[in-house]
Amino acid sequence: MLKTGLDNVLPDPHIGGTVFAPTNAAFAKLGPAVNAFLFSKAGEGLLKALMQYHIVANHTMYSDAYFMNDEDEGMDGKGKAPGPDFHVDLPTLLRGQSLSVDIKRWGRVIDVRVNGFLSVEVVDGVAMDGVVHVLGDVLLPPKDPRREPRDGDSEVEEFKARFEGFAED
Repeated sequence: MLKTGLDNVLPDPHIGGTVFAPTNAAFAKLGPAVNAFLFSKAGEGLLKALMQYHIVANHTMYSDAYFMNDEDEGMDGKGKAPGPDFHVDLPTLLRGQSLSVDIKRWGRVIDVRVNGFLSVEVVDGVAMDGVVHVLGDVLLPPKDPRREPRDGDSEVEEFKARFEGFAED
């Protein structure tokens, strides 16, 4: 977060936020070429966009409660989830992109899934200004269906394509 300048993006603890934090192992799944690019000077803009896709400002979503800024509209019953199972779309800091989150309960077992299939490994990590959910995978914006993969696209080129129009140069 320090490298991208996003460490102070949620400065007011009264507004709150939700962070989906990938583990080091999650980044390792991206492969050495993508990681080398992301953490190089050339990849800083893309790394910032990637991290923006993991941060939700003004919405604090626990597995059993959901709080949002008064100016936002959304769920019934500000401050609590509408039943044991619920769905919410959370607007990320990445312009125009949101995360789809589904929470299901079976007794004491809680299953939190992001974008339909990525399972949250550790839920409800309490933070001073919100909540942290730990992921075993890095979240990526959906592929643009209009973009055809080009022959010879490297892993890095394919990764960059996910962020066309979002990353700073």
